[in-house]
Amino acid sequence: MDNHTTQRGCSSVAVLIVAIALLIGNVLFHTQESYLINYLGQSREGNIVALDSTHTGYGKYRFEYTIKLPNAESVKITEGNFKKKTHELGQHVEVKVYKGKSEFQIQAPNIYITLFLAGLLAFFIKAYFALKKTDSIE
Repeated sequence: MDNHTTQRGCSSVAVLIVAIALLIGNVLFHTQESYLINYLGQSREGNIVALDSTHTGYGKYRFEYTIKLPNAESVKITEGNFKKKTHELGQHVEVKVYKGKSEFQIQAPNIYITLFLAGLLAFFIKAYFALKKTDSIE
């Protein structure tokens, strides 16, 4: 009987560990700097006026784009570890600027992924308390 109770307690702790890992993953997913810039930044349009590349290893390059904005401001955006550049010189691009940092405008994190991760987290927390309750009954 003791062994059975210990296994139940161990499984509830394992479920709690998975729930905590999901919570941390969800928070990290939404606090990445590029997502923060794309959520809170101002949308601007500009043209790429300069392009610099640095070789970083076997077939990989880091590209630094200088983009001239309509208000005579210019921003630099660095993309790395690509085998080929994703933007061309003179290309018209949309950027997001936030607190002196900038990124190419990308799609913000999908709300459906957030809801899925939150639902999964709620399921594991509920499973933890269900296993904890059955552990205390026995």
